[in-house]
Amino acid sequence: MFVCCTAGTTVYGAWDPIDKIADICERHKIWLHVDAAWGGGVLLSPEHRHKLADELPINKHGYKQF
Repeated sequence: MFVCCTAGTTVYGAWDPIDKIADICERHKIWLHVDAAWGGGVLLSPEHRHKLADELPINKHGYKQF
C-alpha cells in the first residue's frame, strides 16, 4: 500500500498538505509517493529537500527552457 499526493498540480499549482500526510504515513509505515511534476524544484531548497517523501519523481521535460 502507498499514499500518493501532489507537490503542485500542473493546472492550478495546488499542493496537498504533504507534511501532515507524511506524518500519518510515517506513523503507520506507509510508503509516500509525491508527484512533483510541477513542484520538484523543492529538491533544490536546503530547507525542504530532506523532508517527507519516500519517492519524488520529477517531470524533467516540463523544466526545459525554450
